[in-house]
Amino acid sequence: MKRSTSRKLIGVAVGALFLALTAWSVEWERVAGSLAAARFEFLAPIAFLLTAHYFFKALRWRVLLSGTATVPRMFALRLTMVGFLMNNILPARIGEVGRPYLLSANRPEVPFSFALATVVGDKLFDLLIIVLMLLGLSFVLPLPPFARAGILVLVVVSLGVIGASLTAAAWERRERETGGSRIMNRLLCLFGHRRDKVRGALLGFARGLATISSTRRAFLAMLYSALAFACLGAVIHFTLLMVNLEPSVLTALSVIGLTGIGFMLPAPPTNAGNFHFFASAALMFSMEVGAEEAFSFALVSHVTQVILVTVLGAASLVGLDWRRLSHVDAASARSEELAPR
Repeated sequence: MKRSTSRKLIGVAVGALFLALTAWSVEWERVAGSLAAARFEFLAPIAFLLTAHYFFKALRWRVLLSGTATVPRMFALRLTMVGFLMNNILPARIGEVGRPYLLSANRPEVPFSFALATVVGDKLFDLLIIVLMLLGLSFVLPLPPFARAGILVLVVVSLGVIGASLTAAAWERRERETGGSRIMNRLLCLFGHRRDKVRGALLGFARGLATISSTRRAFLAMLYSALAFACLGAVIHFTLLMVNLEPSVLTALSVIGLTGIGFMLPAPPTNAGNFHFFASAALMFSMEVGAEEAFSFALVSHVTQVILVTVLGAASLVGLDWRRLSHVDAASARSEELAPR
């Protein structure tokens, strides 16, 4: 079995397991009653705030790309929405690779390896915000063991990406100034006639990852991250009102933090199962509500986000250049391994 196929099957299995764990003890009549009493007048502010959330994420990615290319704001938003759309309909979160590839296809001056590395850096800021939230929650809530283990994993991943960024910045600068170290040149000889192509891809990836080592870009990226998560917190606030639950800042932080752990795990398209389990757990730990109320919130929140992403992503497909997509070489296909999970 191919590695990519096995990874897809693992994601589906994990999502199905989490969904089964969440729905196992739920009384469906109470869930149906909770959904029937939902206040749909809150859909408008939820849709607006979710769109703003993705817009700030697009601006953050645009800041990291500014080290090599100037990408229009709306174009960055369109590619971001297409990436999330691909995550919704395809396994293994392939949208994290599709987004930079579409950028390279439509802006040939932006190397794919560079754009892919900026997505890795882009995800780092999500990790940092989630880690800070989880660390704060660990002092307020009696978090379960899986949440504490998740905090440790996220901290290690964040430190790893930061360390890789600083290393990449130093290596890319040295390679540019010296024309290549002796050890690297010897390693590149193993690729034969593809030596220059491989070196260019490595330098492009290093340059993209190094963008987060820039103080100015890191500050702006963190600012846009804070604005994006503020909008997401407001979305959770209105979704709680929508299902007739009392909103609170603690609950919003819990949902964002715990679902952030779920996004790090293998999952089927739309993160189904993972999201429901961690969002329900967040409500039960922060609000002490029943399983039915928590599951109703998770279901409404998930469906709302999936529908909005699908609509905006589908609209963003119009006008993009798809001609190069049929000529993806093996190196680009294998680059999925570098995408953040």
